[in-house]
Amino acid sequence: MKISLQHGEVLIGTFVLEFGGSAIAALLASAGADFMIADLEHSSFSIETVGRIVRNARGANLPCIVRVPALERYFVSRVLDAGATGVMIPRVESCEDIEKIRRWTKYAPEGDRGVAFGIGHTDYGDLTKLDTRKYVRAANQEILTIGQIETV
Repeated sequence: MKISLQHGEVLIGTFVLEFGGSAIAALLASAGADFMIADLEHSSFSIETVGRIVRNARGANLPCIVRVPALERYFVSRVLDAGATGVMIPRVESCEDIEKIRRWTKYAPEGDRGVAFGIGHTDYGDLTKLDTRKYVRAANQEILTIGQIETV
């Protein structure tokens, strides 16, 4: 998805705010959506619900971005560990905020994202078969980060 955007491609997707059922990602994918955004900011979703949405989106091969409710490492880490394709952060107000987000979404040496393999973002795979260096490089390049500048 990130590469498509970098090449100027137009992608069509939608926000998911209230329909957290297990079929939503498959329905969107079959309708031709290029991505979905699961919203933790303005919905009643819990982190567990968003985790299920993200896993189902991965199963449907549909990129899923999660808009977190606030600029907090806790939210960013949880949704990325669940397997989100990217993260959208509301109310970004400064260069310092952007730097925090960069650090939180990148593994060392580019950032300080916590390492927890064998969970959602690695599809619960066999850790003995995971090339962690290759995975870290790819994740650092592929995670999509969107900062929303909402104040003047």
